Amino acid sequence: MLATVIFKNECPKIIDRFRSLIYRKDVREDLQKADLVSLKLDAVTRKTWLRTDRPYKSLDLEAIVDGMLEFKALFKGDIITETMLLKGMNDSYEEIRKIADFLRLLKPTKSYISIPTRPTAVKGILPTSDEALNIAYQIFTQNVDNVEYIIGYEGNEFGFSGNVEEDLLGITLVHPMREEAVREYLKEAGADWRVISNLIKSGSLTEQRYQGKNFYMRKLPGKA
Repeated sequence: MLATVIFKNECPKIIDRFRSLIYRKDVREDLQKADLVSLKLDAVTRKTWLRTDRPYKSLDLEAIVDGMLEFKALFKGDIITETMLLKGMNDSYEEIRKIADFLRLLKPTKSYISIPTRPTAVKGILPTSDEALNIAYQIFTQNVDNVEYIIGYEGNEFGFSGNVEEDLLGITLVHPMREEAVREYLKEAGADWRVISNLIKSGSLTEQRYQGKNFYMRKLPGKA
């Protein structure tokens, strides 16, 4: 786990001594000086944590997550989290639920869900599926207020530019859209459902179902 800290009027800094050491009181005290702290949280169960993060043997996951909560109790700035989901490693419903349960206690300002966007150091590590990414988003949003994707695309992210296809792909870059929201967006843009059908046909957009609702999201990189 890595803490990125940002101080007023300075560029973001990655401080090596904060890596996985938030369980230490002196580290938490140093972090109190920051305006924003970003915490990496890929797992909250030891077996999954060992598999996904490959930590030093001397580190203790329970101490680290307890340290995060102790830090949050006193910190006056913003905390954001990033959870990278890996296929078959930390992307099961049970693991995602446990991470979300912890985030509910931590109460971050924003939680990011990410996937690997470049080849990993260990061969065979793959991004999670479209379905699991959508499920993670739904579960996270039930527990924290502000959730977004980091899935490696470039380009327009928000707003209405006049190009409906690009706008929809920009929105679904950071979170899936429910069918009702898509239809309302198309209506306001003066477009019809053929836009969505064409995006799905071209492989740019995918339809996922969760708790009886249809959601539309960007197709993950490298997925046919």
